Amino acid sequence: MLFWTLALLMLAVAVLCVLLPLARRAESPSDDDGSVDLYLQQLADIDQKSAELEAPSEEIQQERAEIARRVLKQSRIKGSSSKHAVPGRTNLIVASFSALILLPALSVGTYFYTGSPTLKDQPLSVVRGGSLEDRSIEDMLQMAERHLAKNPDDVKGWTVLAGVYGRTNRPADKARALTELIRLSGPNPELLTDLGEALTVAAGEIVPIRARKLFEQALSLDPNYSKASLYLAVAQEQEGKFELALARWQDLAKIRRQDQQWQVMTSTKIAELRQALNDNSQSVSGPTREDVENASQMSTADRMTMIEGMVSGLAEKLQSEPKNLAGWNRLIRSYSVLGKRDLAREAYQSAVAAFADDPTVIAQLESLAGNLELLPVAPQNGETKKEDSP
Repeated sequence: MLFWTLALLMLAVAVLCVLLPLARRAESPSDDDGSVDLYLQQLADIDQKSAELEAPSEEIQQERAEIARRVLKQSRIKGSSSKHAVPGRTNLIVASFSALILLPALSVGTYFYTGSPTLKDQPLSVVRGGSLEDRSIEDMLQMAERHLAKNPDDVKGWTVLAGVYGRTNRPADKARALTELIRLSGPNPELLTDLGEALTVAAGEIVPIRARKLFEQALSLDPNYSKASLYLAVAQEQEGKFELALARWQDLAKIRRQDQQWQVMTSTKIAELRQALNDNSQSVSGPTREDVENASQMSTADRMTMIEGMVSGLAEKLQSEPKNLAGWNRLIRSYSVLGKRDLAREAYQSAVAAFADDPTVIAQLESLAGNLELLPVAPQNGETKKEDSP
C-alpha cells in the first residue's frame, strides 16, 4: 500500500509540472487597441497644427510619418495575434489532456508490463542490504553458487568459493570447488594438495586413497613441495608404513630450519615413529640378513614355505600381544600379498576387536583395509556382492 501511495504522489507531481507552465502561458488582456487610439489622436493633433500653419515644417512632417508607422505596426501585430489565437488554445487543450490522461496511463501501463506489481514487500534490512558488508556469509555463498551455475568456467569465482568453503568448515564443498579449479586451470602441486587436504578433513583426518594419490601426483610435479610430503607422511603412518613415514619426516626436518614450530613438530613426529619402530622390533621379529640371503638361494616353493611360516609365527605372537598395531598392519598386508584375502579380513577384524576402545587406531585400520580393498562393498540395485576368492 505504501508503494502505491508514493507512486500516486509522484504521478501527481509529474502532472502538475506539465500543467503549471501551460497555465502561465494563458493570454493576458491586451492593450493594443488603446495604443492605436492614442496614435490616431496624435495624428489628428498634428493635422490640425499643419492646417494652422501656412507651410508645415519638416519636423512636423517627420513626426507625422513616425506616428503613422507606429499605427501601421500595431495594426499588423493585432492582426497576427487574432490569426493565431485559436491554434494556441487548441495546443493548450491537447497538452492538458496528455498530462491528465496519457501520462498516467502510459506510466502505469509501463510499470505493469516491465515491473513486478505482485512482488511482496521486503523487510527494510533486506532492502538496505545492497552492499556486500551487509550480507551474511550464506547469502554471499548462494549468490556465488547461482553465478557459477550459470558460468561454470569462471576460474576466479571457483577460487573465491573454495576459500569461503574452507573458512566456513565445509571441506566436502571445498573439495568440489577445487575439483572444478583443477578442471579449468589444470593440475598443479598447490591445487592437488589442497584438494587432498579437503578430502582428508572431510574423512575425519584419515587420508583416503584418492587423497594419497593426489599427494603423490603433487610430489611428482614438485618433489620439494613440503605440504604434500607432510600429508603423504601422515598417510604412510596411518597405513603402518612407519619406516617410510620416518624417512619422510626426517627429510621434512631438513627444511625450514629457522621455523621453530616446524622443527618442534617434525622432531616430535620423528621421536614417535622411532618409538613405534622400536616397540615393533621388540615385539615382532622380522627376517634377519641371513634369512634374506638364505631365502634368495631357495627354490620358489621353499621360499614360499618360509614366508608362510614367518607369517604364521607373526599371527601367533599377535594372539598373545594383541595391542601391537604395527604387527597387525604387517600381518594384514602379508596375507593380502600372499593372496589370502579371507585371512587378511580375519586379521583386520581381530585387530579392530583388539583396539575397540581406540577410535583413532580403528580409523587407521579401516584406512589400511580400504587401501587393500578388503572392506565389503555395499550391494547396488539389488545385486549380491560376490566374495573374492583366496
